[in-house]
Amino acid sequence: MWAKGRVKLASEPKGKRFGLFDAKGRVVDIKAPIGPDWKGANGVKPIRAVMVGDSLVAGCGVDDQSKGIMPLLAARVASVPVGRWPGVRSASSARPLDVCATG
Repeated sequence: MWAKGRVKLASEPKGKRFGLFDAKGRVVDIKAPIGPDWKGANGVKPIRAVMVGDSLVAGCGVDDQSKGIMPLLAARVASVPVGRWPGVRSASSARPLDVCATG
């Protein structure tokens, strides 16, 4: 209770709390979070990733959600050539990376 009246929280960064990156690490424009049955135009289901945590996950210190840790991590993972993923042997395994970050 003491902290509630004395600690001032930073405002949430602007931008979406969800997103989708293609297999080359480029942002795909979607209007709402996608469900578990969603498939892209090519029939490929995304790899889903969720982060739960504190200020680091919430994007404290950035001016836009797109500059937070989850979008940066998702873009990096999505841009790695599939042949370099441990246990993945073909480009047919390439899937977009679905991102959902919550603070």
